[in-house]
Amino acid sequence: MRHDESLFIQWKGLCCDFHCPKCKHHGHRCDMLFMYYIRCVECSTVFKVGDHVPVFELSNAELAEVEKSGVNVKPSEDISSA
Repeated sequence: MRHDESLFIQWKGLCCDFHCPKCKHHGHRCDMLFMYYIRCVECSTVFKVGDHVPVFELSNAELAEVEKSGVNVKPSEDISSA
């Protein structure tokens, strides 16, 4: 994944659903202050949590659905001159 096509996330104050890629166990964690690593409760494997999430441009139909749903789409801030 290219970092110029992604979103950086600071993993703090979150909830998540975890699907272990090794043993396929599914679990849920909530109200964590930080999460940079996660251990599967089933197989005990430790995984690093990535801090870049890919972003995908919406099609016109997808954008219409988002706008219809009333979800608040957050604008990015210009940091190109920082």
